[in-house]
Amino acid sequence: MIQQLLVVWQHKINRLYYHIGQLTYNGEFYTFSYTNEGKGKLQDALANGYMIHPAFLNTNRTYQSETLFAAFDRRIPSPERADYVAILQDLGLPPNASKMAILSETRGKLANDTYSFEHPIIYNEATNQITGHFFVNGMRYYTTPDELAKLSPLTNLLAMHDDQNQVDDNAVYVCTTTGKKLGYVPRFYTEAIASLLQRNLQPLFTIANINPKSHAHWWLKVTITCTLEHDQELITQWKDIMSNYSVI
Repeated sequence: MIQQLLVVWQHKINRLYYHIGQLTYNGEFYTFSYTNEGKGKLQDALANGYMIHPAFLNTNRTYQSETLFAAFDRRIPSPERADYVAILQDLGLPPNASKMAILSETRGKLANDTYSFEHPIIYNEATNQITGHFFVNGMRYYTTPDELAKLSPLTNLLAMHDDQNQVDDNAVYVCTTTGKKLGYVPRFYTEAIASLLQRNLQPLFTIANINPKSHAHWWLKVTITCTLEHDQELITQWKDIMSNYSVI
C-alpha cells in the first residue's frame, strides 16, 4: 500500500497554507514531487514569496530515494533519544512505528518552521467512501483551551461553508452541533469538502483527539468520513479535484 503525505508551506504573514508537494512511500522507495499547478499549490506559493527548498531545486523533477530524504528525516525524533519510546507513546504509536507514521502524527513541524506534513483525504473505490483526518486551523481566534476541554472525543461536529470568506471561496468552518464555531478546515482540503456540501452531502466530522495544553496547531484533531452513494457525477468530480494530492 502506498503511503502518502501532503507537503505544506505556511506563509508567515498572511498565515495561508499552500500544498507545495507530496511525499510517498511504496515500501521500497520514498518519492517527492512538487504540485505545480492549481490554486493553493506551488506556483501560487511562489507568487506569494515561497522559496524553493534547496534540497529539491528542480520543480519538474520527481525525486526518489531508498531512504527518507535528509531534509525530511531531520524532522523525526532520533531513535537515539532517551525519551524516544515515550514520545511515540504520546503520539499513540508503537516503538517500531514507520517514519511515515511518525511524520503523519507529528506533522514534521519544527519550532518557528513553515513546513508541515498532512494526511491526505482518501477515496476508497471499493467502499465508495471518503476518509481522512486533520487538525482544525485557526482555533485560537474562536475558542479557548478551557472551552475546548469541555468537548469529548468521538463527539460529532458539523462542517459549514463560509460563503462570506474573502480569501477562499471554498472556505469551510467546523462547529459544534449547537453552532459554536471552532475553526476552519485546512485550506488545502476546502475544495474537496465544499464540493460535498454543494451536493447537500454532510460529511461526518468526529473528534479524534483533544489536546488543549499543546500549541493551538494541535488542539483538535478530527476524522472525516463520507459515502458518495454511487453518485457517478460526484465521484468523477471528486477524482478530478483530488487527483493532484490524494490517493485515488
